[in-house]
Amino acid sequence: MSTENFIHTFALPASPSPYLRAFIAWVEVYNAWDADLILSFFDDSLKHYILPKSLNRPVRSKQEYKEFYAKIIPMFKSFTVRPCKKFLFLKA
Repeated sequence: MSTENFIHTFALPASPSPYLRAFIAWVEVYNAWDADLILSFFDDSLKHYILPKSLNRPVRSKQEYKEFYAKIIPMFKSFTVRPCKKFLFLKA
């Protein structure tokens, strides 16, 4: 795991929690900006609701996200996730 994409100084604990390991892996996958890698984090039964409903955003399944990413990934020359706040991670 790397922390090079974090704006703040971040020292990875010697024994990171499963939540922290998952979060860092998620950041690395999004920074690879590859649809198949991103979708590997999605469960096949995914139904993603965006709230509030007044935004009129569609509910998306994993397949619908695959189609969505196929359209938007080429629109960006690069994309980088850079967490900028310290988060409290609870131990499992």
